[in-house]
Amino acid sequence: MITFLFKSVMKFLYPNKSSPQQEKISVYRHSDQSLNLLNITHDFGVGFTTINMEDLKDAEFKEAWEIAIKNNPYVYPKSFIYRDYIVAAIAKNAMNLNGAFLFIGVSWGCAAQLVLKLCKPMTKNIYLMDGWDQSENPNSPKVESYCGDYDFIQRMFGSYQNVKTIKGLAPYALDCIKEENFAFVHISIDSNQAEVDSIQKIYEQCVKGAFILLDCYGTNNSGKGWTIESKKKLKELGFTVIPFLNGQGLLIKT
Repeated sequence: MITFLFKSVMKFLYPNKSSPQQEKISVYRHSDQSLNLLNITHDFGVGFTTINMEDLKDAEFKEAWEIAIKNNPYVYPKSFIYRDYIVAAIAKNAMNLNGAFLFIGVSWGCAAQLVLKLCKPMTKNIYLMDGWDQSENPNSPKVESYCGDYDFIQRMFGSYQNVKTIKGLAPYALDCIKEENFAFVHISIDSNQAEVDSIQKIYEQCVKGAFILLDCYGTNNSGKGWTIESKKKLKELGFTVIPFLNGQGLLIKT
């Protein structure tokens, strides 16, 4: 009976289509080489549609993103463009708040480069925190995409007077900036415990309305599934994270 009623409502709402599930729409498919358009079945509005991907065509964003990935010595997956757009969009909103920007887990610094190019005038202090040495973090998978060259980071960001690099691992290295307040925090690290501990430690330093973006919140990193455990711990600590379909998660200081 429920199924019959549902189909009747759908037929009334969509007289020219059998149901919204069967509506074909164009979406972007993630690929390491390109973002290709393809048609998939629309499942009640869930999916990366051409409507919510239109901003990726913004000339200013596209130019800044292309420069950022060209500065990266390894082949940067072009499928990261949507994730990077989210970083830039949230950072732009955080420009309206008092407080510094903090990137925990920087690697080659592509996200930070993008924010510097798009958030202007950038008068805030920006802190970049990473070990930049794979041997320092036994929990981090050894991958070529990770930057272990601290000299590269100094060359890349050395010309920015308001950018400060901290060579150390979170959460311990956060003690170096315990007097600072933050409007935007970007976290992209591979240790479940370090991620949770960092959020706990930095939360009180965030101003009201601050954005804490968890870049790998909903991803299954290297098959280890550490983010599943992380989500449980965050809930136990009373944090409510807004999950995104692309694997990122957003925590807003209240």
